[in-house]
Order: sequence, then structure tokens, then C-alpha cells
Amino acid sequence: MSAAAVFTDGLGRVLLVKPTYRRQWLLPGGGAEPGESPEQACRREVHEELGLLRTSGRVLAVNWLAPGHPDVAPDLPFPGEVRYVLDGGTLTEPDIAALRLPADELHGYEFLHSRAAAERMIPVDAQIMLAALRARLAGTTAHLEG
Repeated sequence: MSAAAVFTDGLGRVLLVKPTYRRQWLLPGGGAEPGESPEQACRREVHEELGLLRTSGRVLAVNWLAPGHPDVAPDLPFPGEVRYVLDGGTLTEPDIAALRLPADELHGYEFLHSRAAAERMIPVDAQIMLAALRARLAGTTAHLEG
């Protein structure tokens, strides 16, 4: 299980981070540790990656990836993967100025309009990010499979 947050700036642009360990950009977040809820995992990962201590908002999207999906590592010891995306809210200028990224994990961050953000992500990550943004606007939760 993993959990990520959708953060936007005052212009509605999405915050993506650039990991040191892969080419594509991601929403801030990561894998849950044993016993963590999606909200706990999201809060911990956001703190580790951005230096922000924030309580996440509601679940915007849940995506189940089946075993054998091209974006699930074939050597994982469990069937498939569940990804949660929670609402991180809108970051103010002081919030953005306070961002602190771990140099060993992230090269940087950028706020992008949704289309530009999707182009920097692998297809499944772009799909869940766009679904989460739509759910945020509609006041719903997206449930995706595959």
C-alpha cells in the first residue's frame, strides 16, 4: 500500500517531486510501513519528503493495481498494490518557502498545471493524479482499478 498527497498552489497547479531513483515525477508520498493507515503513511512521507507537518484531508482517489500490471514490480511478495491519494490542500507562499527536500531522495519539486504534470508522470500515476483532482473539485472519491 502507498499513499500520496495532492498539493496545489494558489494558481491551482499541482506539486510534483522529482525522485533521485527514477526518471518520472511523482506526487509526494510513498509506501506505507507495517501497521500504518493511508493517512499516517501520507503524513509521514510528506514530512520526510517536504519537511511539512500537515494533517491530510480526505481520500480523493484509491487505485488498485493487479498483479502483473506493468507498473507493479514482479517480485513483490503480495498480490497487487493499493494506492491512496489524499487531499494535501493549497500551499501558501510561506508554506512553499518552508519546503525542505532530502537531497538523497529528491532532486527537486515543481508546481505544474495538470496537463503538464501528467506528461511528466508514468501513465498510471497520471491517471490517478487526474482522477484525484477531478474528485477534489467534485467533492467525491475516485475508485480506480488497473
